Amino acid sequence: MKKRLIVLLMAAVMALAMFGIVACGNGQQDNSQPVSGGSGVGVAPAPADPAPTEITVTDAYGRSVTVPAKVERVATVGSGVRFVVYAAGQEGIDKLVAVTDADQKAMAVRPYTAMYNSQLAALPSTSNGNHLVETTVDTEAMLALQPDVIISSRSAEECDQLQAAINIPVIGIKYQAQIFSDDVYTSILVVGQVLGTSEHAQACVDALKAWQTDLSARVAGKQSPTVYVGAISYKGSKGVTGTMGNSPVLKALGVTNVSDAAGQNGSFDTTLEQVGQWNADYMFLDANNATLVAKDYADNTAFFNQLKAVQDGNVYFVPPLNNNGTSIELGVCSCYAVGKVLYPDAFADVDLDKQFDEIFLAMDGKTFNAQLKEAGLGFSPVTFN
Repeated sequence: MKKRLIVLLMAAVMALAMFGIVACGNGQQDNSQPVSGGSGVGVAPAPADPAPTEITVTDAYGRSVTVPAKVERVATVGSGVRFVVYAAGQEGIDKLVAVTDADQKAMAVRPYTAMYNSQLAALPSTSNGNHLVETTVDTEAMLALQPDVIISSRSAEECDQLQAAINIPVIGIKYQAQIFSDDVYTSILVVGQVLGTSEHAQACVDALKAWQTDLSARVAGKQSPTVYVGAISYKGSKGVTGTMGNSPVLKALGVTNVSDAAGQNGSFDTTLEQVGQWNADYMFLDANNATLVAKDYADNTAFFNQLKAVQDGNVYFVPPLNNNGTSIELGVCSCYAVGKVLYPDAFADVDLDKQFDEIFLAMDGKTFNAQLKEAGLGFSPVTFN
């Protein structure tokens, strides 16, 4: 009897154990998730941070400006379109909703206006477009177009004033009378950052730095002749006496600029008497003011004929540097043209036609040398008669 009870108890225990196993197999298992330290299997991913709707950038004046993270609509003040092209090319042009009246006209002296005229001319103007002299902005028209951002070449104070007046972020650029400079590089890069074209902007800056390095290497250790630069536009067209101290072209080549003796930085007016006293070995004149140069010669023939550069046939027209701001690409072209004249051996491998188009393509997105020549704005010797 006792033996039978023991058997029955053992059977009951086994039955209970089997029941527990079955229960677990029928969905009664523990579904809790590991808190930490496990393999991570079954752990729900943390929610992703939402993409930022705004970013803060630092413009060429050191101003902190908050702009939309994705900019689709761009307006310009002053000569802002020039840097939209440098920093973004066609993509930047496609984002423009307002330009200035100056940029609606196709002018070879400002290559970007001719290259992209079909689009620029069709856009509304909200400003008179002046780069340095007094400017006006139609704020009502600007507001109606609802740009995400404004690119302005005006002063930091004017950028602040416009931004406060219409509550649209204004990015300031600065580059007057500069070619290879931190201001130029910063201006290109910040515009690219704002427009979402940083890769394009960086490529443009890299090209500028490569040309700067190339030019420096070619002229290293060279004995500099004396040079006068003239007919340089500044707040209007100028004849031979419109010159420049600290010329970015001559500076890039390490050349002695006789106008530096005046102690002026940038464009200024001198006199024919002073030009005669300096009597430079070479003269390089802005091709855009050829008509004024011809008049100067006709009115002062005896004076010009006694100049060393004229007697030696060392007077040349070079592409325009300034027109509603500095045309950086034309400045680089002039660097190579002037270098080839002054140091022919060091620049013997440079084909100016090819070099010019390489510069245009890298900075503006299109070639332009043929059009520049057709407009009479290329590099050429000056023949006085």
